Amino acid sequence: MNFQEALSNTRTDGIGALYREGAASLLNSMVNKNFPFTTSYVQDSFLAALRSNKAAAAQAEVFKLANEGRLKQRV
Repeated sequence: MNFQEALSNTRTDGIGALYREGAASLLNSMVNKNFPFTTSYVQDSFLAALRSNKAAAAQAEVFKLANEGRLKQRV
């Protein structure tokens, strides 16, 4: 799956949300020095969240908050 496919996927489960928000977070971490997560953290968190739909949904929500600028911590 490429970035465009991940960002535009229509899955309604946690994995689909993780694809969308994780791809956006990965791009944000690469271009925005003020993004709260490093690229390595996004990659590691994304992979760890693939273990279950519930874990994926939870991580997707964290990524969504960061992507929307509502999460201020730096990891």
